[in-house]
Amino acid sequence: MMVKKRYLACTCLLASLLAAPAVGKEPRATKSPPKPVPRLGMNLSGPADWNTELAFVDVFRMSRPWVSQRKGSRWGQGPALDLDEHGWVKRLETGCWAETPLCTIPNGHYPAGDYTVLYEGEGKLDVWNAATVVSREPGRMVIRVDPARGGFFLRLMATNPANYVRNIRVIMPGFEKTYRQEPFHPVFLKRWQGVACLRFMDWMHTNGSKIRTWSERPKPEDATFSAKGVALEVMIDLANRLKADPWFCIPHLADDEFVRNFAQMVRERLDPDRKVYIEYSNEVWNGQFPQSRYAGEEGMKLGFGQKPWEAAWCYTAYRSVQIFTIWQRVFGGTGRLVRVLPSQAANPYVSERVLEFRDAFRQADALAIAPYISCNVSPRGTPGIDKV
Repeated sequence: MMVKKRYLACTCLLASLLAAPAVGKEPRATKSPPKPVPRLGMNLSGPADWNTELAFVDVFRMSRPWVSQRKGSRWGQGPALDLDEHGWVKRLETGCWAETPLCTIPNGHYPAGDYTVLYEGEGKLDVWNAATVVSREPGRMVIRVDPARGGFFLRLMATNPANYVRNIRVIMPGFEKTYRQEPFHPVFLKRWQGVACLRFMDWMHTNGSKIRTWSERPKPEDATFSAKGVALEVMIDLANRLKADPWFCIPHLADDEFVRNFAQMVRERLDPDRKVYIEYSNEVWNGQFPQSRYAGEEGMKLGFGQKPWEAAWCYTAYRSVQIFTIWQRVFGGTGRLVRVLPSQAANPYVSERVLEFRDAFRQADALAIAPYISCNVSPRGTPGIDKV
């Protein structure tokens, strides 16, 4: 292999020398170099209030699910909250309130200034820690945020059960007029412009996902994406804007109807020039994850192995092919699909078992072996990226 690398290097150097113009002669016309084709894919960090990758100009999208508080009790020791299907608080008990932390990011790594809080319904919102109220009126509040003081908290102090506070948005400075049409922060879009593929494993909260049915999926109307993951509509929108191929990790508990509806929405909304990577869950071979234990149990029930981990490898292939088949029917073939079987980099034996089970390799296009590379982009790095 080393000899081959040296030979290729010498060949490239020789070619460049032969193409150089002779001294004293006019240079020959040369063709423009081919346009580079992006090959790098990227995992995006999952939605959370501490995530420094501020994808949305509405920071409430990344807020933590409501924390129940009771006067005189320890933090988070309030009564169970009465929530609607999207996670909005429908009523509060006397002496109680609900709150959520936002932008709990160290070193002030988020924008300072006046944030606009918009909401529907009747009630009272307040803030504390790194934010103070500048003005308030029904349905709208302006708060001044100082990131040097850490994150800030939005508190729901009162709500009318007949018209409870909902659809809360906390908009960064300068985006109130555009957040509906341009939900993604421009620096976030700039950072990942040009990547070939976006893997949405963490955006989908894949590891340990409890989603089984289509009705349980994350929706754009949800109070926060940190509870169940980012809505599919939003992931497709991002892929279209960045002209990147999406990589979806189907929840390990998802039924066939979920898979079918998921595939149909992708077919209907995704740019037809984009391919789609499909993977059954994430690292199903990894025993620390619930999806691995589930695959082992299901594989044992089906008689795929004598040991849970062996049965899990076989079930991974089995369920993956089932999912691929559903997508192929929805898309009318495999032309736009990249069917991914998951495996492990450190143990080729796992890959062999997954690939060979009922000839799964014949119905797949790629093997993902999970060697992750960290890519923490510094605002002061080279090339420079503007600070969010």
